[in-house]
Amino acid sequence: MNIKQLIAIMRIRASVPPAACIAAAAVVFASIGTARAEQEITPEDIYYFACVQCHQAGLNAAPKFGDSKAWAARIAQGRDTVYGYAINGKGAMPPKGGRLSLTDEQVKLAVDYMVDAAGGWPETK
Repeated sequence: MNIKQLIAIMRIRASVPPAACIAAAAVVFASIGTARAEQEITPEDIYYFACVQCHQAGLNAAPKFGDSKAWAARIAQGRDTVYGYAINGKGAMPPKGGRLSLTDEQVKLAVDYMVDAAGGWPETK
């Protein structure tokens, strides 16, 4: 089971608000253990673990998931710059989306997942 599936189950069975589902899923998946989590975690899982809270709704000027216009200026800055923002924080966004247990590589996977949903990096089109 991944984070997205767990959130969906909690919302259907208990009519739990999305923010509470995300928090509960984060606790469950954090307890799995680093070795196992690194083997099974997908970029989508990382997005739901660390990014969805702001990027789904565009909170604090975060570019919305899948919104190519909102992501265009960031994508134009290049991978290294955008990765740096995600890893180290920028403005209202805390380092690693507030999930300091994530590795830099996992954060990069989540960034790539969001960028791909917005049209992708120029060099991969």
